[in-house]
Amino acid sequence: MRRQKGIDVPDGSADQALLNRRDLVLKALALGAGAAAAAALAPAEALAADGDVVHVGQLATTGTGNTVFMGRNTGGGAGMDIEAAKHDAIRARAHGTNQSAVYASHDGDGYGVYSAGGRAGVRGVSLGGGRGVEGYSAAGDGIMGEATAANKSGVFAFNDGSGFGVFGRGGVAGVLGLASTALATGVMAENADGGVGLSVVGKTTLQRSGVLGVGVGDKYATVTVPGGVTAASMYLVTMQGNPGTGVFVAYAKYFSATEFRVYFNKACTKFTTFAWMVLD
Repeated sequence: MRRQKGIDVPDGSADQALLNRRDLVLKALALGAGAAAAAALAPAEALAADGDVVHVGQLATTGTGNTVFMGRNTGGGAGMDIEAAKHDAIRARAHGTNQSAVYASHDGDGYGVYSAGGRAGVRGVSLGGGRGVEGYSAAGDGIMGEATAANKSGVFAFNDGSGFGVFGRGGVAGVLGLASTALATGVMAENADGGVGLSVVGKTTLQRSGVLGVGVGDKYATVTVPGGVTAASMYLVTMQGNPGTGVFVAYAKYFSATEFRVYFNKACTKFTTFAWMVLD
């Protein structure tokens, strides 16, 4: 190796090989430095402590019982406002038994969770054998549904398998249906395929039915019907005893807006009762 004008000039093949090895080492060092710089700029996982700054794209973790992120607004604004243009705004996962991926509470007269969506306000899915949506209240309704659109339901449920569309259980009634107008139906049961429309196990109580007595000498009895009757109402009458030899019910007919009458073929000679029911 000789020096010419401040530059090392190889004097032979051995000197040339030495220079080649030096160039390779320098290039490797430069490449390693560039990779280290790129790794430093890339999102990384950081072990977070109280008061640490969290950078965008960085994953912050903690092994303590502290909260990783906390937001509080003591004024009139939101505690946290998050928006995503093309993805979920918030994703949350939890792994603790009986814990929630998202837990929200409201200490005043507000909602624990309020959500609105074009397809559904809330969708609940169970990946195991649990419930899709579960509601509980110690003092109010467990779940309330409301709809104002025509021919829609406040609560709509279906099961196309071998289960129930709606299952209700209660200390007073399993299911209560209330109609808000005179033209509405409290409970509607239908089977358009020719099957059973209504199946009842146990006793049946009908408000528009009852038992009425007739005395000796009576040729008719007047029945007052809750909810009233019309000329198109249908009356079913069955004697519960013997009104006398040769005495029987001749017919029943409309009498007034709240009454119908049961007529006998002749005056009763014994006191007895009859059962009645109105259908319309």
